[in-house]
Amino acid sequence: MKKAMKRRPEVEGLETMTLLSGVAGTVHEAVKIPNPVHLVGTIKGSFTATSATTGAIKNLSGTLRPFGHISGRKTIPISLANGSQNLTLTSPAGNLTFSINLQGTPQTGFLGTYTVVSGTKALRGESGSGNLAVGLTPTKFTATFS
Repeated sequence: MKKAMKRRPEVEGLETMTLLSGVAGTVHEAVKIPNPVHLVGTIKGSFTATSATTGAIKNLSGTLRPFGHISGRKTIPISLANGSQNLTLTSPAGNLTFSINLQGTPQTGFLGTYTVVSGTKALRGESGSGNLAVGLTPTKFTATFS
């Protein structure tokens, strides 16, 4: 006769896991951010215009590698006027500030580049650059990093 084995479910403790959320998304502490960092993915959100190229974005969501899922309700003022400006993504892992240089119009969209200029906490010392495309309607914001 076979001996019956008793199985017990195991529960993994949450103390060793950290779930980070914010504008820079959900990042697990064990995820290593490469240096130089190259952002790839699309973030979408709502846009409230104060002029043709300025306003506020909020309710962001999407996937941005190497960070993973991005979500945030925080309102971020933004100007998409042609030229260079800084934009900061924030998470408990740290802030990542990059300079964006865009050309275009709300009707045709904005194309340009981003360059990482600084980071804090775990993102200190990061560098990197890539391409950025921004779509804008009176109510929607889309940013695609590549």
